[in-house]
Amino acid sequence: MILPDAATLRERYPALWQLFGGYFHQDWDLDDDTPDDVLRRYLQDEPGDALPAARRELEEVLRQWSTEVDLQEIHRRLGSSVWPPGLGFTTRGWLVHVGEFLARAG
Repeated sequence: MILPDAATLRERYPALWQLFGGYFHQDWDLDDDTPDDVLRRYLQDEPGDALPAARRELEEVLRQWSTEVDLQEIHRRLGSSVWPPGLGFTTRGWLVHVGEFLARAG
């Protein structure tokens, strides 16, 4: 499957674009101590409809793309500067972690 470009992903997954591009930008680790702290700030800052939208979009990404290489590229194209292996995760594992974190929040 051909991966969509960043502009297409931004249109298709606006909540994930906001989460990854807006919160996990290149200086995310200067804003917060841990990735989970970034997720907590996201939950505090974003409007109530952002959480269910991000969860739905994340579930769709995980269903649609199965390989680690594809997920790495999708994650990057959604604006994220997180390198999941540096956190002890595969990209799929990181995205699942994010989804589980969001699910616990609401």
